Amino acid sequence: YETLNMQIQQVIQTVLRFCGLEEALIFDANTSMQRKRSMKIEMENTSITSGQWGVVDESVLENPVGTIEGVPTYVITRLDDAYDDFCQQLYRLMNMLNEQGG
Repeated sequence: YETLNMQIQQVIQTVLRFCGLEEALIFDANTSMQRKRSMKIEMENTSITSGQWGVVDESVLENPVGTIEGVPTYVITRLDDAYDDFCQQLYRLMNMLNEQGG
């Protein structure tokens, strides 16, 4: 049962890693949204006070290079890797359980 126990631990570790990455993704996306919202309000207020009718240059609010909706692309890549790892670990676990049950 030692190898089965080790495999279960690996699956759990992979799930925990995925959850940590998902938390980082949500935090980064929320932070980016709040930052964009604040910038837009500030830009509108500045535009109004300078007599430009609150017109905002939306290109300033675009995502920085290397991000998707404010989330660094490496976080998304690591999420994909964690998912692939989970699938492999779970497949191994299922095979081990099948061998022991059959």
